[in-house]
This record gives sequence, structure tokens and C-alpha cells, in this order.
Amino acid sequence: MGFHEIIRRYRWEEIGREIANRTPSDVERALAARSLGLDGLMGLLSPAAEPFLEEIAQRAHRLTVQRFGRVMGFFAPLYLSNVCTNRCVYCGFNTGNRIARLTLTPEEAGIEGKSIRRLGIRHVLLLAGEDPLELLRRVRHRVVTMHASDRYLAEGTLEDLRREETSVGYARRLRHGEIGKGLSDYDAIFTLLRDAGFDGWISIEDGVEGLDQLKRSADFLRQKIRSYWPEG
Repeated sequence: MGFHEIIRRYRWEEIGREIANRTPSDVERALAARSLGLDGLMGLLSPAAEPFLEEIAQRAHRLTVQRFGRVMGFFAPLYLSNVCTNRCVYCGFNTGNRIARLTLTPEEAGIEGKSIRRLGIRHVLLLAGEDPLELLRRVRHRVVTMHASDRYLAEGTLEDLRREETSVGYARRLRHGEIGKGLSDYDAIFTLLRDAGFDGWISIEDGVEGLDQLKRSADFLRQKIRSYWPEG
């Protein structure tokens, strides 16, 4: 049974009522319990838990130290490209800025990564401008996992979008939506990944309009996977 089928078995209205009806005694029992089940979790998520926020935070801290130790994670940004077609006002990559444009080759990106590793940092955040297919073409042999998402035009044309894209965050005309029905060219994406021998995980960013939309996005990706990796 898949995640979609399992989560649909929950009666969310009933769970919401359960959470709202929890009492301070329920919260105290959850905090005193050795392990936290679904019943205890509902107590900690309830309005009755508000006076116990400090105790909840202290327990969460103890569990964090127990499981992960007293450590702090660091990552370094690795800029792969400043080539971009967008005009986000907050960003130095804005296509209207008169700057030299550069996209690293895989070899150059590898050199940068090794330099970061010599500093003792083992995690990097890859950053680039908004020319995704060109970037993917250059780094396709180094892609380990894929995160699928899509955006669509709520109104107007792409030319309207280019003229008006001077806002912070998403442009007014863009909406985050169902995968496969937006602006992302998934045939081009999957062609590049297949030809590069990609065999990693594909995660999904969707469900803005509910679980049915999330299921359609998953079905679309499954169909693409079967099409591009028929023997996988």
C-alpha cells in the first residue's frame, strides 16, 4: 500500500476534533511517556499544550542531543552559474544587471567542490541562475537525485511574465501547480537524465490543492519513468 492510500484512510475532521478536545492532563501524560505515539502527538499539537511549550522544547532538545549529539551542521554555497533569464529585484543574477556571465564546467565545479572539502566542509548548496536545461546539460552526469516541481502561468503570456518579473519571490502571474501541466519541459529533463545514466530517487513538491493533485503528479512521473526507463 502506497503513502497516498495510507494517508487517505485518516479521517482528518475527526482528528482535528480530537486535537481540539485535548486537555492539559493529556499533554502532561504525553510529556511523561517514554515514547510518543499518535495519541500523545495530538496532545502536544493541541491548544492545551500552549502553556507547556518550554517543557516541549526541553524534551525536543534532549532527544536531539541523544540522537545526534552536540553537533552543528555546516554547508557552503557553490555557485555553478550566474546566467539567468529572470529579473528578480533582490538577486545579483538579475538578467538586467550588466555583469560578466559564467557557467562552470563539470570539471571547474569539481575543482570548487574539492576546495570546499579541503576546508573541512562536507555539504554544499548548489546555486545557479534560471536557465535550468542548459545547467542540467552541463552537470547531468553528476546528478544523484531529482526534485520534481512545476509552475504555470495563471494569466497572460511568457512575454508578459518577462516584462513584469521584478517582484520578490514568484512573479504575480506564476502559480505552483500540478507536475506535468506547467512550464517545466519534463521530456527534455528526462531525456538528459536518461542519456546520462541517471538511476536515483525522484522526490515530489506538490499537493497545494490536496492529495488528489499530489497523486496525479506522482502518476505523471511514474508514466515518464516507465517511458524513459522501460527496463528499470
